[in-house]
Amino acid sequence: MRIENILQTLTTQFLQKKGSKKSSQPVNSNKDMVEISTKARDLQKNHNINNSQLNTDSPIQARREEKIKGVISKIDEGYYSSPKVISKIVDNLFKRFGI
Repeated sequence: MRIENILQTLTTQFLQKKGSKKSSQPVNSNKDMVEISTKARDLQKNHNINNSQLNTDSPIQARREEKIKGVISKIDEGYYSSPKVISKIVDNLFKRFGI
């Protein structure tokens, strides 16, 4: 006997003991439902509004792009592969994880 059949049988027996009517849908129906609260919908709406208001020409955006370009050029130059930098990274990881 499959587990689904056992669960359905047990649920039916439980509902009958409680005096409830037998559910017309099987317990293991394949219909999933998702309910999104109004608060979650409002948060999503505010998030979308805030993202649409971002100005890609802002000074903050420009600084980020400069930093990203700087990191990419350091990667291309092999800066992060030098033993000195690797040692510094490892030391910082050890400190962060308390090793």
